[in-house]
Order: sequence, then C-alpha cells, then structure tokens
Amino acid sequence: MVDFKLIAIALSIALQLFGAIVAITLIRQTKYNSSWILISIALMFMAFRRIIELISHLEGAMPDELEHLYNWLGFLTSLLIAFGVFFITKIFKLLKLLDLSRSRAEQRILNAIIRTEEAERQRFAKDLHDGLGPLLSSIKMLLSALKIKSLSDPDKEVVENAHLLINEAIGSIKDVSNNLSPHVLNNFGIDQAIRSFAEKISLGKEISFDIRSDIADSRFGFNTETVVYRVLCELIHNTIKHTKATKIAITMTHPEHKLKVTYTDNGPGFVLEEALHNDHGGMGLSNIISRLKSVDGNIEFTQAGSGLLISIVVND
Repeated sequence: MVDFKLIAIALSIALQLFGAIVAITLIRQTKYNSSWILISIALMFMAFRRIIELISHLEGAMPDELEHLYNWLGFLTSLLIAFGVFFITKIFKLLKLLDLSRSRAEQRILNAIIRTEEAERQRFAKDLHDGLGPLLSSIKMLLSALKIKSLSDPDKEVVENAHLLINEAIGSIKDVSNNLSPHVLNNFGIDQAIRSFAEKISLGKEISFDIRSDIADSRFGFNTETVVYRVLCELIHNTIKHTKATKIAITMTHPEHKLKVTYTDNGPGFVLEEALHNDHGGMGLSNIISRLKSVDGNIEFTQAGSGLLISIVVND
C-alpha cells in the first residue's frame, strides 16, 4: 500500500532543502544582509524538522530527544523568521537606494547630453553667423558696386534678383542661427524667448497665441530653461503640423519653487499611446518625457473638450 504521508514528507523535505540551498547561494548577492541570512537558516531548520518527522514516521514513534529537538527547531525557526522579517526592511532600503542611484545616473547622463547638444547648437549657430553671414554680405557689397545704369535690362533684373536672394539668405541664416541657439533665451529667459518664438511662428500662419505669465523677471537653471523652451517649441510645431488648431494658449507660473506650464490648443487632440510610439520626425513625446525627467520635471496630457491640455511641472 502506498504511504502517501511518507511521500508528502519526502517531497516537502526535498523542496525545503532546495529552497534553503537557493537562499544560501543568494546571500552574497544581498551583500550578506542579516535578514536574508536569518531567513535562509530558518528555511534550513524547517527542512531539518521535516527530516525528524520522516525518521519518526519510519520508526513509528518520535523519541523524547528528537521531540525536544523538533520543538526547539520549531521555536528557533519562528524566531529567525520573525527577526528576518523585521530586518528585511534593509533590503527594501537597499533596493530604493539602488533605484535612486540609477535614476540620478540617468539624470546626469541626460543633463550631459543636453549640455553637449546645446554647446554644439551654439557652435554651429556661431559658425553660420560668423562664417556664411560675412560672405553673403561681401557678395552683396560686390553686387552693389556694379554700375546698374550701364547694364542692359535683362542684366539689371538678374542683379536685382541676386540682391533679393542674398537678402533672403542672410535673413534665413539669422533665423536658423537664432533657432539653433536663441539669444533671447540666453539673455532674457524663457518668458521672452517663448513670446519671441510665438511671434515669429504666428507671422503668415492662421494661428493665434495667448501667452500669460508671471515669470517675466524670473530666471531658472540653464538645463531647466533649455529643456522647457525646447519642449514648448516642439509642442507648438506638433500643433501646427499635425492638427487643425487655430489657437494656442500657454500659461507659465512660478509657485512654491516650481515652474508650472500649461499648454492648450483647440485641435482634435491625439491618442497618447499612439503618439508615444510615433515621433513624427521631431523630438517625440517619449523624448520630451525623458528630457523633462532629467530636470526633475513631469508632464501630463489631458483631453480638454475638443482640444488638448498639457501640464508641465519642473522643480526649481
């Protein structure tokens, strides 16, 4: 006849020994955390108690010595588990510290990327302004030195068109240089920079801006201003490019050492999950979220009526 109790005891011994051995092998990875050591010993004692049960079952009775050992092992097991659970908070604190360390490392890397990116933008903008700008101005001066009166009408038209194209090229270089490294942001802060950007964007486009702010005289950290400015510019571009919005409203406030920005438009909005996986060739929402995290900020998206409400909060 099959002894199911014997089989159950044998299986439980095998499983408890396996669990105890695995726990002991992980002690080093927990940096010899006291709670893990106590729980590992408790698991081993539980297996020993089962072995005593097995011996007693085979012999038909439990000798007094084994019974005392069995009871004391039970007491010690309970004691070890109690202390292990009590000290296990150290493991959670360690995990929290590791998570915080990883988060700070990611933040430092993103900050370094942003600073490097902005430095390259400034260098490229300076090269454009100081390199191509003077060359085009010199060409313009040379064209101006031509004796227009002595030229035929077709040649005059060519020279005049060349003047127009050079003027347009000089203006384009100034715009590109300013977009790469906006001097308004560096000199006057995010409030004036966004107003200047919105003013240029609204020219020739059927879209209006309503910008309200109480941070006109406030300055923030370099990374904070740069990230928030780039994010707002990207949101404006996305609104113009991908929606039929005719109005954009931006509010910037500075309560309790925080920079709060709300961005709304009257477009149709979007599905957040789809937008997170579709960068549209721009910065992309996932990139926007990670950049804001690098300056201890977060962003929330809410469907507001027929439009979109975006809330940005950055700790100052």
